[in-house]
Amino acid sequence: MFERSQSLSFDEFQQRSNNFYMHFLPLNDMFGGAYRKKPYCQQFEKDHQELAAKLQTEIAELFEFMSGKKKPPAGSPYEKISGLRIGDVFEMTDLPVWKDLYEVYLEMRKYVDDDQKLFS
Repeated sequence: MFERSQSLSFDEFQQRSNNFYMHFLPLNDMFGGAYRKKPYCQQFEKDHQELAAKLQTEIAELFEFMSGKKKPPAGSPYEKISGLRIGDVFEMTDLPVWKDLYEVYLEMRKYVDDDQKLFS
């Protein structure tokens, strides 16, 4: 694992995050498969199985809420995302998924020599 200085703050992470969520798409998804087959992602999943599984479930559910396949609980911040595109959803900085993505970012960054690899 790599040790580097200064991780992004939560606000910086939200501004830069663009494709980070793709690390948690299903393996059979074109993008999810590409991200999850990267060596750093495979090692992270091996070392943090529960955390990775939590995010995979959360991201899958997010897509179900967006598509209308699943209805979010009443009063949930996810009620407002039905019918939106993923780019629009990730501009909503008040969604609970951000906290979990940031927690994973702080751990996953230890597996790469440059944070940029996590965002491209």
